[in-house]
Amino acid sequence: MVETAWADDAFMEVSNPACPRVAYALEQSANNIQITIDVQDASQGGSRGTVKLGVSAERSVVLDGARVVAERTGDGNRFTFTIPQSKLIDRPSDWEKFRLAFAVTWPGGPFNQDLHREHFFQSNGATFDGLSANPQDWLPFDLADHAKVVANRQARIFVNLDQPLDGKATVVIEDDQGHRVRNLVSGLPFAKGMQKIEWDGLDDKGNVVPAGHYRWRAVSHPGITPHYLFSFFNYGKPPWRAGTPESDWLADESNPVAAATFQDRVYLGAPQAESGHNIIQVDLSGNKSGHVELPSSIVGRGKLFLAADDRCFYAIMEGKPNYPAFQELPDGKWSFRRSLSILRWGADFQLKRYNGQLGEKVISDNLFVGSGPKPTAFQIANQTHPCIPDPHNLAGAVLLNGKFYISLRQENRILVIDADSGQTLGEIKLDQPGLLASDGKGLLAAFSGDALVKIDPATLQSTPLFKPLLGPLLKVGNPERTFTVLLVRTRQG
Repeated sequence: MVETAWADDAFMEVSNPACPRVAYALEQSANNIQITIDVQDASQGGSRGTVKLGVSAERSVVLDGARVVAERTGDGNRFTFTIPQSKLIDRPSDWEKFRLAFAVTWPGGPFNQDLHREHFFQSNGATFDGLSANPQDWLPFDLADHAKVVANRQARIFVNLDQPLDGKATVVIEDDQGHRVRNLVSGLPFAKGMQKIEWDGLDDKGNVVPAGHYRWRAVSHPGITPHYLFSFFNYGKPPWRAGTPESDWLADESNPVAAATFQDRVYLGAPQAESGHNIIQVDLSGNKSGHVELPSSIVGRGKLFLAADDRCFYAIMEGKPNYPAFQELPDGKWSFRRSLSILRWGADFQLKRYNGQLGEKVISDNLFVGSGPKPTAFQIANQTHPCIPDPHNLAGAVLLNGKFYISLRQENRILVIDADSGQTLGEIKLDQPGLLASDGKGLLAAFSGDALVKIDPATLQSTPLFKPLLGPLLKVGNPERTFTVLLVRTRQG
């Protein structure tokens, strides 16, 4: 009798997490049925399990260790039972009555008791009762359906990745022209060694790819490990203003919401500060070496982005000023500025003026037109008057090669502004532009709605990249006291 050389895909695992691994494979041929059962040793003392098998159709057969071919398979045993069809059926239609059950016993428990017992494909009795003597307790088994399941499992597509180190890996699928069709896994942890990653044959949109030749590429890295440097809101040494760089560390009335760095200089920003500071400079150990304040009485407070280069550091901000100025309009109406502006300071923390009233560069007034009684400055400063909403035009900012790229979400464009002169150099038309980032090599990445695009600053042209799986936006309080969180999920294969 020739035994089947089983592939791993042929085995169906039936055990639960509380039990050592048990799996079976079954193949029907013209003359017999071959059933192989893999049984992992019990962890305590390496106890090796034994199997008792029951099969039934027109007639029933019970087989145990005396009539089985057993072989050692590393951490367990493989039991192969071969049953001639003549022992079970008289005619092919008898296969419709086919039933199957088996029980596994692991000896070696205390007081000469079994360590563990469990039965599978059996409807009656406790799980530790062993194989039932009544074939009606064995579960019906559809041989044709089982053959289809095995065929489908063996037709699966796998990427066999030799992961070079314990860390993260990203795997992509491309067609024979090099076009990306699927981001299979992105930054998932894998142990060093051979990894088997399944591809379901779908592209990133969930469509079945056409027949053809495809290849995969992977990149591996050890991952990003955070290192604790220092904490926010320790309020300095001492916490009050003492005229020393270390005192009054950051803001006292808002969270830090922005950061920028250039070489060994780090800038942290918070939009609202009364006793504290809006922007501080620290070294890589968190030691504060200077600070500046935002003139919120005119330029407004709310959203804040920071940037830095070899000469200056910058604040790009948008919001309502604490002490508003209203412009009277005809018909009892009035307007209110919620400006989007840029401010900059030199390495000596002195303001380097643009052409605005307080040295700012005004990008947009974001005018709001209202009517009726005007809210008081106190109501606006304390967010107690609902008639003037917060502006939502500024959505992203980045400094690259001496130029600002500023997302104006409500205007569907990205402004390009010379950082030295404040002059507008051009714009990039983009639907609902959002957060911006530079790749460090002269290109930009930007959100456009809920998709990512690549932007070439030389041509001001955008190219779609991909559409990540995004969670909902979580609105967390006021923009000057908290922030909006964007949840991003990676697609897994």
